[in-house]
Amino acid sequence: MKNIIRFNDLTTMECTNFTPTLIDNVDALIIEFHYPNFITMNERSVAIYQKFQDIFALKKLELIDEQGNAISAAYTGFGDAILSIQTPDSAARTKDYIVFVQLKKLMDIENKISALNVVVEKMREKIDPVVDFSKMSLEEIQEHKCKEIQDIIQKFIEDGVDVELPGGTEHFSLSPLDQLNIAKLARRAELLQLPVPYHSDKNSCRPYTPEEMSLISLVTDTFITQFTTLINAYNVWVRRCTSPEEVLSITASSELPEDLQKNIDSLSGIDFYNAR
Repeated sequence: MKNIIRFNDLTTMECTNFTPTLIDNVDALIIEFHYPNFITMNERSVAIYQKFQDIFALKKLELIDEQGNAISAAYTGFGDAILSIQTPDSAARTKDYIVFVQLKKLMDIENKISALNVVVEKMREKIDPVVDFSKMSLEEIQEHKCKEIQDIIQKFIEDGVDVELPGGTEHFSLSPLDQLNIAKLARRAELLQLPVPYHSDKNSCRPYTPEEMSLISLVTDTFITQFTTLINAYNVWVRRCTSPEEVLSITASSELPEDLQKNIDSLSGIDFYNAR
């Protein structure tokens, strides 16, 4: 028995079986095309594939008779076609070569927006999770605060620093990859005493002399060390605290206790707090 499918674009195609069903609790259609041999199946499968990738054509499917009269309800909003084949060797129930087309009901725009909102909310929870500090121990709150401050200062480091070069001021971002590239190129330039190609932010690559790369490496390394030391100072402060309230009152812009600030100043001679 042959069934005639009429698509939304009014073209038709014959199939052997047309079966409404459920897949993963979603309305679906399974359409079968049976052929007597592999060559015919292979030739027809190309046309089938092309037709069932046509989003416009799939907006409406219905079964019709040979005169073009509809003999079943119209099926609208199906897509995401999955095609598969079955040969006589893989199933004993038939000697036919079969092309299967699986179509699932597509979500309407309201359901799509609703589903997208769920995904966005889950992503937001991962990126900025709601933390109930009342259910956390002091140690857990301290670890959370240390991580929070570290992330903020690390982002500041990665945003980079200005370097005064002979040709003018240039800004260099300092992501982990940037840091690796600067260190590698500075070593290469010093070893070979030749210019090396690199680029500052928003500028094209250009050759930097060994002296320039040495200066870039020195300034960026000093900058990274300064703020890595600052992270460590905040960690020490947070772990000194004896109550959750003390810990939660600290932010990445809080002025350090006097002894910790003096320790930083003695290491570098630079006022980190005012440098931020």
